[in-house]
Amino acid sequence: MKKIVKIISVLSFFAFIGLSLAVLVGFVDVSALMGGSTLAIAAGAGTTIEGEAATTTEVKEASPELLDNSIRKNITKMKPSATPLDTIIRNVGLVVPVKSWETEWYAVDSRGIADTVKTEFTASGGTSAVWTTHALIVTNIHIWSIDDNVLIPGINGNDSKPLVLHVVGKVASTNTLTVVAVNGTGTNDSDIPKLVVPTALTRIGNAKSELDAQTSPYAVFPQKSSNYCQVHMAQVEESLYDRLHEKEVNWDITDYRAESIYDMKRSMELTSLFGAKLKLYDSVGEDWKYLSGGITRYITKGLTYESGSLNKAQYLAWNKLIFDGNSGSDVRILFAGSTLLAELLACETVYRQVEGSNVEVMFGIKFNKIETNFGTLLVKHHKLFNDCGWTTKGLVLDIANLEKHIFKPLQTKSLELQKTGIKNANAFVLDEAFCLATRYPDTHATIALA
Repeated sequence: MKKIVKIISVLSFFAFIGLSLAVLVGFVDVSALMGGSTLAIAAGAGTTIEGEAATTTEVKEASPELLDNSIRKNITKMKPSATPLDTIIRNVGLVVPVKSWETEWYAVDSRGIADTVKTEFTASGGTSAVWTTHALIVTNIHIWSIDDNVLIPGINGNDSKPLVLHVVGKVASTNTLTVVAVNGTGTNDSDIPKLVVPTALTRIGNAKSELDAQTSPYAVFPQKSSNYCQVHMAQVEESLYDRLHEKEVNWDITDYRAESIYDMKRSMELTSLFGAKLKLYDSVGEDWKYLSGGITRYITKGLTYESGSLNKAQYLAWNKLIFDGNSGSDVRILFAGSTLLAELLACETVYRQVEGSNVEVMFGIKFNKIETNFGTLLVKHHKLFNDCGWTTKGLVLDIANLEKHIFKPLQTKSLELQKTGIKNANAFVLDEAFCLATRYPDTHATIALA
């Protein structure tokens, strides 16, 4: 007869922790380990088990949260480099509990300050009258308002200082700004020199008149996004006779569990990256299923490169687009397919830092750290990209702007197949229902061949 006794014991507490981790990590058969001897286990002011060998069932009864918490910790340690996104999210990602299959969030980007010339501006005549207006076609018309000032780094006016323009009109449909020169060129300081594509433009502030009491409103309207939480499940069984049968190699449910958990983790990784969001009706099973959308389907910023032509200039241009003009972190992660990684290593700027063993290890994952004045990229070859047609592609992520929305936390439970007479086997099930959410989409990017 099992007796439950309340005790407080530091030594027993550590014995309990050690045994529980052994059950989980080593998947130890506790009954066999103890040889059937009497065992007492205590968790602080929790419960003890006396009079019989401890099993996973007893451990869960004594502390129902312990095994699940341990699994959540140890699943991140299983081949962490093979599933880096899942590993990182479980360690540092923001976790948001949700209470429905569909989760919604608002994605918003801060107002940009960087732009480029979209269509070449031909130099004005050089004799324009004072306050002559000029039409300038830009790439990101939405960031501009009337009365803004435009700084053009690298292009000087008559004062040998960077050229500044003032916006007096805007036509969104044609991406056109009407501007006057502040320190322009020409005889009246009112002309603008030739501006090729893609000359950089910077929004530096607005200038109002004395009588102005209002300004053009600028509102960043957040866009609602949503995703479905998908149920991921793994089950392992080992028949009683398979466990008893002599084997040439010691391969048992311990190994089955390890392989099953890894396969589950790998499928979670691929879903989080490439899954398609859908509420699907299974006409065979006659029930509904919720499929998560992968983060690659929510990222709108795309970078391109030509095969064999990736050089320092283009790599720095990437970094400018990745880090500038958004509210992201100074350090971001780049998952690269094998072909893209080879292209990067062929770039002298990148190779010099990689060759110098500029390495950072996080959560068992080794990253090559590549630093520029814009920010730092932690580069990791993602081996699963090769299985998904992404050998030439890459994915830049700002982990601080990723969230894991969890409908049902990762849990494990034993199936009483023998007791219920279903089959003569040991079995356990792991399941978790979650999805990923991307906030501030402009802080993430994809990379692909042009």
